[in-house]
Amino acid sequence: MGFRQQHLQTIREREERERLEIARERLEIERQRLERERMERERLERERMHIEHERRREQDRIQREREELRRQHEQLRYEQERRSAMRRPYDIDGR
Repeated sequence: MGFRQQHLQTIREREERERLEIARERLEIERQRLERERMERERLERERMHIEHERRREQDRIQREREELRRQHEQLRYEQERRSAMRRPYDIDGR
């Protein structure tokens, strides 16, 4: 192999190394971008789960309050009916 051919070979090898280095840098940039996107998706999923948990807790609280109000309403109605019956003990036979 002559000097000129060896020189051209060296130039081609250097150009190939430069292309590979550029390709490696692009791949690293892409890897970092994908990693940031993955982390963002995970953060959003944690936030979604937290919101869902809070929503369920709020629904449970509302359900408990409704049940308590229903129970209080039934108790009040029962007490009113009892008081009405006690006030009019003679109304049974129309006197």
